[in-house]
Amino acid sequence: MSSPLKVVIVEDSRVVSMFLQAIFEQEPDIEVVGVAQDGHAGVEMTRELRPDVVTMDIRMPGMDGFEATRLIMSECPTPIVVISSSVDDEEMRITFRAIEEGALAVLEKPHGVSHPNFESDRVRMLETIRAMAEVRVIRRARPRSALTPPAPSATTTTAEISAAPALAPAPSLTPTHTYCELLAIGSSTGGPQALQELLATLEPNPPFPIVVAQHIAPGFISGMISWLNDQLPMRVSLMQEGAPLMPGEIVFAPDNRHMRIIRGAGGQLAAESFEHGVNNGYHCPSINEFFHSVARHCGRNAIGVILSGMGDDGAQGLRAMRDRGALTFAQQFDTCVIDSMPQNAKRLDAVEKVLPPHHIAYYLNKIRSA
Repeated sequence: MSSPLKVVIVEDSRVVSMFLQAIFEQEPDIEVVGVAQDGHAGVEMTRELRPDVVTMDIRMPGMDGFEATRLIMSECPTPIVVISSSVDDEEMRITFRAIEEGALAVLEKPHGVSHPNFESDRVRMLETIRAMAEVRVIRRARPRSALTPPAPSATTTTAEISAAPALAPAPSLTPTHTYCELLAIGSSTGGPQALQELLATLEPNPPFPIVVAQHIAPGFISGMISWLNDQLPMRVSLMQEGAPLMPGEIVFAPDNRHMRIIRGAGGQLAAESFEHGVNNGYHCPSINEFFHSVARHCGRNAIGVILSGMGDDGAQGLRAMRDRGALTFAQQFDTCVIDSMPQNAKRLDAVEKVLPPHHIAYYLNKIRSA
């Protein structure tokens, strides 16, 4: 029998840390080896105990979760999962700065056992902890600018998340499409990092709208949008019901609702959200539903991209897009935090090209000028 997965909990609230510890220790394959109530103690405990995963609170006295993440990733690289209450803009800002510094995923603090969402919260957290324990992280030797992406790794199943001094040179790519009406992107765990890399490399004001379905814990999509707006020259916003999709804008699906593309009376593309008719487990927004709608309304005039994530959401929808003539990309597997979604899309023959995020952007830039 393999040894249990070792977890260090860094959490300001003693009540929350005891609750997390109780959830973890009910699992035979997980062992809590340390609990710290501030960032300083969390860094020391990680350095001494060498856990497989650290869960990181954000708002703590003395040293917050961002600074603790930065020090852990520079001194004793360890997979970090941020567990945040997402209560205000400042906490959101620190959360996504921690993602920028190497934290792999963000989760909402679980509700109590009497809450109707407790069981889904518990399962999601345990799945994430187990998956992040498999990700190889390496030392971040120096601060990384907001627009410098992770370097590709040598492994084909996990990502080595590290500082990178510069992007790799643009590959020699000849676009097979010279027109794009819509760029549709689906992403999940590891998606914020991959999206940052792709969008930062994309030339400003592309002649097509960009619409994104991102799996993220409820309450965090607005923080992710604010984070991207701080770093990108293009406008990033939440989808507006029925509003025309304009070239050069980046639009995200809303919290706790699915999204599909529609075509208005004048022929212009728009997006709408909906709640019913989709049974896709924990996947909300459903990337499959989103991609299927793009296939129906855009056909070969769309481009689809599937980025890092757990599970198989998006694979069938991307295949529908490819069947209708759309150009389809998957993130190169060894650059993903979790490569299940790109791998499943590839297995379904839904993918025409497999590239790192910044190389996908280079390709899109060529389409822009074609």
